[in-house]
Amino acid sequence: MTGAGCARAAAPRPPLPNVVLVSVDTLRADHLGSYGYFRDTTPHIDAFGDRAIRFERVRATMATTLPSHLSMLTGRYPLEHGTLANVAHGGAGFSGAEHGDGGLVSAVQVLQDAGYRTAGFIGARTLERATGFAAGFDVFDEPADVERQAGEVIDHALAWLGEQEPDPRHPFFLFVHLFDPHWKHEPPEPFLSMFSDDADLEAWVTEREIGDFAMRNRMRKATNTLRSLNRYCGEIRYTDEQLGRLFDALDEQGRFADSIVCFVADHGDGLNQHAWVAHGMVWEEQLRVPWLLHLPGDASEPRVVAADVSLLDLFPTLFARLPALDTPLAARFAAQATGVDVLAPDAAARGPRRFFAQRTGREIPDDPGPIFALVEGDWKLLVREQQGDALFDLARDPHELENLIEAEPERARAMRADLEASLAEQRRRGAAVGADRPGPAADPERLRMLESLGYVGADSAIEGEDE
Repeated sequence: MTGAGCARAAAPRPPLPNVVLVSVDTLRADHLGSYGYFRDTTPHIDAFGDRAIRFERVRATMATTLPSHLSMLTGRYPLEHGTLANVAHGGAGFSGAEHGDGGLVSAVQVLQDAGYRTAGFIGARTLERATGFAAGFDVFDEPADVERQAGEVIDHALAWLGEQEPDPRHPFFLFVHLFDPHWKHEPPEPFLSMFSDDADLEAWVTEREIGDFAMRNRMRKATNTLRSLNRYCGEIRYTDEQLGRLFDALDEQGRFADSIVCFVADHGDGLNQHAWVAHGMVWEEQLRVPWLLHLPGDASEPRVVAADVSLLDLFPTLFARLPALDTPLAARFAAQATGVDVLAPDAAARGPRRFFAQRTGREIPDDPGPIFALVEGDWKLLVREQQGDALFDLARDPHELENLIEAEPERARAMRADLEASLAEQRRRGAAVGADRPGPAADPERLRMLESLGYVGADSAIEGEDE
């Protein structure tokens, strides 16, 4: 029997890597070179992707900024964390992630509790401190105005990064949120006029059956498709240029190789596809987003993960790469998360997963009512209160143009039953942490701010309108 004096000392905890998470607002996956886009919109992001794991088929839980980001940080669907819009129409409040006893914990709090220095640099006030999004951040740098350009956000992030001395006991978590591809599409020159109409763009539009104009969320202002696409691409190229500065700084400081660096978007955008100008719906162009992940050392051998994954999986996957993250809050996060580690050795053996999404919970003129989506393999079901259900075979019809609801009634019925079961489970999990309780009334100034960004049903003028 070994005496107490001869007991082995506990093995030292391996050092934790720095973690950098970049989220670009309203960035469709199909507008990046890494994901097959025909225009040169993302040279720096693509170069980063050459050194990273690329997840080919990634979906957001909701095509709206705050709910989608809270799904990332909690690993839960919106019905499970309780935030269904940036703000509810008419002044009713929204609920941020709850962090008290029995509530939800943010991944940022987990990192902070484990000794990370945490800093967030925000591009728009949709993620401002008042939403609860700032929980766990030591430094939370948000715009004084409604939004700010990527260059200013990156300036602030680089200034903070340059002040961080290496400390294996206290690595850093850096979150950078860039808002530029979101409406309004007004990049600075030369990016504003960098892209123009051509045969390739017209072919791209024709393949998706996108009309020349669409009404902004069924309001009075019409948006020109080609002009919007050109300006959107300019915003992406400008954002990419600024991200190149961040990637270069990580390289020059010798931090890139040994850090986890993650690049995602919170949701995509309509850009007149399916006659929808902006986002908040459940079409693939609004849900499909990029996810590029660099891991330290040999773990980040560049490869493509073809399986369907969700933004819910982001932090469960990152935390699984951090075995020394063994705090009570980390265990609490693991227990609360609906998302999974998509790089686990048994990930492929788990079989097909189901993915759920829902329309943003806000009212707009000519409101289409609640809409839910369920994806099982290549099949996608939409349950729509007013327009009737729709079923699509994404393998043959990736742009969701042919409704097969009448041709596949048995499949549709089975999928609807699965969706209803998923809804019931999400609501049960949400109720267990109080996610179904109404939040406080929204601040009138915040309502005005969100209206200026095109939310809460505002009848705002938009770029490219048909005068």
